[in-house]
Amino acid sequence: MAVVVDLLGGDGIAVHGELPIWLRVYPSVEGRLPSFSVDDWRWIRLSSVQEVQPRRAIAMGEDPAKWQLMVNVVANGQVYHATQRLFLGASVEKPVERLLTLVSAAVSEEQRRRMQL
Repeated sequence: MAVVVDLLGGDGIAVHGELPIWLRVYPSVEGRLPSFSVDDWRWIRLSSVQEVQPRRAIAMGEDPAKWQLMVNVVANGQVYHATQRLFLGASVEKPVERLLTLVSAAVSEEQRRRMQL
C-alpha cells in the first residue's frame, strides 16, 4: 500500500498511489476547525475534486498575514478539509498549489486511461 504522508513539518496532505489517485480528507463542519479525530477521515478520488479553497479558520485583527487558514476541497458537492493543519497568511499558497497540481495530474491520467479503452 503506497500511502505518502509528510509528517515532518509539511502540509499534512496525504495521497495514495505511486501516481496519486486518492486524497485523504476530513469532513468539514461549518464553524469548526478541521477534525483531529483519528477515525474521522476518508479517501476521495483526486479527479473528483472540483474546487480547492483556502478558507479563514482563525482571523483576528485586520492583517490577513496573521490569519490562520485551512485548505478545503469540494468533491461531488461535499466540502472536506484536505489537511488538519492551519497555515499562516500567504503560506497557504504552497499547499493550495500542490493540491491543484495533484488534481490536474489525476484528471489527466484518468482522461488518458479512458482514451486507451
